[in-house]
Amino acid sequence: MSKITLSKALSLKKRLVGDIERLAKIIISNNSWRVDNEPEYDVNETYDKYVQAKKKLVDLKTAISAANAPIQGKIFQLAELKDQINTVRKIEAKKGKRLETVGRYGSESAEFEFTCAMGRKTLDEMTTILQDGIDELQADLDAFNANTQIEFEI
Repeated sequence: MSKITLSKALSLKKRLVGDIERLAKIIISNNSWRVDNEPEYDVNETYDKYVQAKKKLVDLKTAISAANAPIQGKIFQLAELKDQINTVRKIEAKKGKRLETVGRYGSESAEFEFTCAMGRKTLDEMTTILQDGIDELQADLDAFNANTQIEFEI
């Protein structure tokens, strides 16, 4: 076993996930073939590699999860802030008179007056505050990942 930083472990996890997806595609597309055409891959051998990669991924995820225990709250908080900023960015802030399509097939239009509870300026300010929080948490997590090591057989 060797020691690696969480940053390296997260990169390794991403690579392992990609390898697993690639192996799965090979297995799926090469399991059946025409009798007069040999397959490019030995599916049984590839499946064994797939299973080993899955086991390695579980071990890596387990080690990462254990190492992340002290900052798990920040990880959850970051995920929720990202979700919240996505929601805020989707909020409409229509104000004033606008033409809107109406009718069964949207073939007609009519003028309506709109107002909103949160104006564009407010929503933009909320987005800035949320992004600042995301940036701060991400910096904390990046520092933790760079300075925390786990033992893992690469």
